[in-house]
Amino acid sequence: MEGPAAPIGRRFDAVLIGSDVSRGDASVRAAGGCSVAAFGWGEEIRIAGRPVLVIEAQGADEQTIADALPDVARFAVERGCRVVAAFDREAIDVVAASLLGAGVELLCDPDLPERIEALLRASNGRDDPEPLLREEGGENGAAFGVEPPSEPVAEPRDLRRAIRSRRLRDEFFMPGLFADPAWDMLLDLYAAELEDQPVSVSSLCIAAAVAPTTALRWIARMQEDGLLQRKPDANDRRRAFMVLTEVARLGMRQYLLAVKRAGLSVA
Repeated sequence: MEGPAAPIGRRFDAVLIGSDVSRGDASVRAAGGCSVAAFGWGEEIRIAGRPVLVIEAQGADEQTIADALPDVARFAVERGCRVVAAFDREAIDVVAASLLGAGVELLCDPDLPERIEALLRASNGRDDPEPLLREEGGENGAAFGVEPPSEPVAEPRDLRRAIRSRRLRDEFFMPGLFADPAWDMLLDLYAAELEDQPVSVSSLCIAAAVAPTTALRWIARMQEDGLLQRKPDANDRRRAFMVLTEVARLGMRQYLLAVKRAGLSVA
């Protein structure tokens, strides 16, 4: 379904996807773009070029989202399209299972400024050759060129204490002063690995101790950098787990061993 021609001077073209795309259209226009077509859930996307795909999933049923997003993701990869997806907090896992990766802006309960900012990033980066939706996690590299230590380096309870200590700071100082989502997530994932516990994307967002949209951006960045890897849930295709790559795992072991040898505590 082709839309009307956009006015000369527009910043970018956008394709809207969802049952109610009015907010997406308003956001596109506010960001200086033009919505050139709109498709409902499950409809085949038929349009030329490389528009920004704007997914409106707020208020949508999770099963509907889960059924439709894999095809949208495939279209984005085949065409090299950037993606901006807005959704409810409850849908983090089902959206991330298909869309988490490079070239995608995931917006949890976004306001208009957040939508505009994400659209501008997506439109400015639409010619970036970086692969979209990349899942590889750099498993073949050796972190920092050092062999992994053979001795145990930490107990899960020690890491959980460190995480609790970090959260205690937030009770006495202004919110966000000590925000360090990358490290908080690495600590949580390594502790969970030692406990043999899976970590969903939504759980990792909580561990990051920042707004969900910010956490998702960090997760995508760390995935691109080869520190995190997405693993589909074998029992529920609507969900994916996050795990450390071998590079990240080795880096954590080296750090914890250095802390142990120095007689320090994990911070």
